[in-house]
Amino acid sequence: MVVFEPLDDPLKVLPLPLKLLALLGVNKNPSERFRLYAIYAYLCIALFIPKLCLGYETIPQCFRSIAEGMFSFNTTVTFIMLPLKMNNLEGLLQNLKRFTEIVIINEDYEQILVRLNTAIHKFTKYYFIFTNGIVVAMTSSTIAGMFYTYYTKDSERSAAFPLVFENRLYLIDSHYNLGHCFVHQALMFFALYILLVMFTAKAGTLFGLIRFCSTVLGIIVLKIERLCQIGPVDQYTAELSEIIELHQLVIKCSRQLQNILMEILLAQFTGCVFIWCFML
Repeated sequence: MVVFEPLDDPLKVLPLPLKLLALLGVNKNPSERFRLYAIYAYLCIALFIPKLCLGYETIPQCFRSIAEGMFSFNTTVTFIMLPLKMNNLEGLLQNLKRFTEIVIINEDYEQILVRLNTAIHKFTKYYFIFTNGIVVAMTSSTIAGMFYTYYTKDSERSAAFPLVFENRLYLIDSHYNLGHCFVHQALMFFALYILLVMFTAKAGTLFGLIRFCSTVLGIIVLKIERLCQIGPVDQYTAELSEIIELHQLVIKCSRQLQNILMEILLAQFTGCVFIWCFML
């Protein structure tokens, strides 16, 4: 799988998060977004439409389901907005790559970027593993609850099976028919796994971009502090010119990062507020 592939070039800009984005179909060219459109269609049919339109048996089921739907939408909203920001994203990646090519001549700065890329790669991989553990715990506990309910229920009374996602699914009687319940769980597990990959790609990309921009600013500060160690005037002038060029490049990167994050973080914050309101 892409997540467990080794870091082949530690000087590439966000290689693992970008691979996950490509796997999900996030692309500047609309004709190459078929995987992303297929994911949207599946999540709408299997998750969002049932939660919004098919009703609930009890009020607690309704509130739990709406909170789950808000959490899921809070994950997918990034991938609704990110394709609209592809020009900024590609420009930012190109500028960060250009910055890397300029500063790696110095071994100290090269090692800083190598450590940064290694840390981003490990963060994305371990984030996926940790979140995967949560998904496995959710599904296994739900299946255990299904079997416990099935074997301990009174034969004269019906008992509702627990579901990994609380929603009806069209003609499937998932709460009271064990076979239907397994079908429901399988369809929801696929949706949950899609959300897991989306969650990892979102976290790796946004964390990586913010961390990369802050690191290149730190490199510029380090270069300014080392100016006093340069003796010859021509070397001093050349280094100062390079610092000015890099500073202008980083300012451009900061503006591009701001353009990418403004609407996404606003949508994330608003979604989190709604989630907590429904969970409380």
